[in-house]
Amino acid sequence: MPAFMPVAATVPSSRVQVQFEYAKQQLAELIGDPVVGPEARMRLGYLHWRWGQYEEAVAPLKKAVSIHPDNFEAKMSLGLALFESAQYPEALRVLESAERQKPGHEIVAMFLRVTRARQENVPKIDEMKQWAKDHTYDHTVRLALIDNLAYARRIKEAEPYLQEFLAMKRKEPVEY
Repeated sequence: MPAFMPVAATVPSSRVQVQFEYAKQQLAELIGDPVVGPEARMRLGYLHWRWGQYEEAVAPLKKAVSIHPDNFEAKMSLGLALFESAQYPEALRVLESAERQKPGHEIVAMFLRVTRARQENVPKIDEMKQWAKDHTYDHTVRLALIDNLAYARRIKEAEPYLQEFLAMKRKEPVEY
């Protein structure tokens, strides 16, 4: 299993859920400890991140990075949580900082490339919406718009365009 794959995507059992809740509770209790608190905060954020709870991961990881700005693992985990939360400008800033700390790190480099690409596409959403409105026959722009909205984690906003796209595809003649 790749290091960056959320655990929740691989093991959705109730036993594992109980273990997750227990670990969360234990880490939350340690956060106030002056000696192990910063590490516990980072681990709590990482735990949320591994479970696909990206928004919940951001706050403890931000705090961990603010306490220990040289902690590469906390910085990388924060960058990935921000990326998965579609907070691309901040993710880019944090990942670039991690890249300066460990140049050439594979995971950081990969997420930097993807973050830059996604950040470039987010402003294009409004242009694509206008194009879709002006060109009611063009199903390809709807597909690109759906893709960009999904990347931006704006799924509900993508649903009407998906319905339009599917309706257009149903009307196309089938070629044999």
